[in-house]
Order: sequence, then structure tokens, then C-alpha cells
Amino acid sequence: MGFANNNAYNNVVSIYGNTEYHGPLSPAQQANITTAVKSIATMHLTVLFRTMFAELDDTLFDLSDGFMNRHKKALYYDNIVELRTKNKQIELLFIRRLEELFSQALLNTPHEADKTSRIESLEESLSIENDELEASIMLAHFAAKADKDYKDKLDLMQKGFDNLFKETASSSINNPLDPALICDAFKVATDTLDSYTVHKAIVFDYFDQDVMQKLGEMYDQINALFIKTGLDA
Repeated sequence: MGFANNNAYNNVVSIYGNTEYHGPLSPAQQANITTAVKSIATMHLTVLFRTMFAELDDTLFDLSDGFMNRHKKALYYDNIVELRTKNKQIELLFIRRLEELFSQALLNTPHEADKTSRIESLEESLSIENDELEASIMLAHFAAKADKDYKDKLDLMQKGFDNLFKETASSSINNPLDPALICDAFKVATDTLDSYTVHKAIVFDYFDQDVMQKLGEMYDQINALFIKTGLDA
């Protein structure tokens, strides 16, 4: 899966030019680069999401086919039906949440993350129901692992965002594609799933395998854009 020739990337380079960044960006240049970053992220994440749901569907079908017990077989079929019915809705909610995170980043306001990727205290964790607690722990683990795996890429991206908005922001810009915030967006999107029907732990495992562990190409593409426009220094 590659987006080296995607229209958003090519358009921003042709409009901005191939020269390095030497001064303030015009509002049009700033908006154009921001749109390109969002387009790259949306295209990558959409493909990863659709791959995830396709593989999850195959796995659940295979699991259901392996049970002789009618009750257990029916439970897995219910999982399949629920996910097939809501996968597009989850994808749209996920992208919408990312749009909100981008808007908050551009306004340089704090992200209002769900209680998904960071648990503040034992008292807080005890107040969350068991399935919510399990989701929080799993997503926190995914985010921490991604932070470590993509540290260099995330550091370079942070420089790009800071340079992109240094004329309009009073402090460092929050990276809207931070792994913890991607996990937050996923948690918000999957809140629509019926927890009594769907084994969310399986869904989250595939989210880690097919999305979180494959963010590198998206980060590389965005960093290539920042480098091309001279915003990496």
C-alpha cells in the first residue's frame, strides 16, 4: 500500500514549490499543506481500517465454523452481523474524530480525549466498568508501544507541525496523529458496538495488528511532505 503519488501530496508540492522553507508561510500555503496532511492521513487510515475489518470478518467466520455448539456458533455469527452492519459507521466516526483532533491542534487547544488511552489513577480506573477498563488498558498499551516504535518519525512530524504553525501558534502544536489520539478516535468510534454482542478484545487486537503496527508508512509520507516543503528543520 503506497500513496507516494496521491493527489494531495503532488498538489501541495506543486503549489508551494520545491524550494526550502525560508520565511513565513502565507495563509494559502499553510492551508494547502494542512489539507495535504489530512488527506494523506485519511487515505492511509481508511485503507488500514478496511483491511482490518476484512481480516476480522474472516477470522470470526472461521471461529464460528469451528464450533459444533449452536449457541457458541450463534454468538460468533452475531459478532459478524454487528461488525458488518456497523463497520462503515465506525470508519466514518473514526475519521470524524480525527477531523476534530486536527481542528483542536490548529487552534492549539487541549485535546479532549476519551478515557481510553490514559488512565489517570486507580480510583478512576475502578470507576470504569470492566469492559471499559479492559479497553483502556489495551489501548494504552497499543499507544505506548507505537510511541516507542515510531519515536523518530513522531519527533520529525512534531517539528513539521511546529514549523507549519509557528507564525500563528504561541506554543508547540499538538500532533493530531499522535498514537494515543488515534487510539482515542478508535475508542470513540467503537462505542457504537453492542458490548454484549461483540467481543471487543478481538476487535482491538486487530486494530493493533492492522492499524497501529502499520502507521509507519503514513508517518513517512507526511514527514516526506514536511521535508519537501522545508518544514523539517
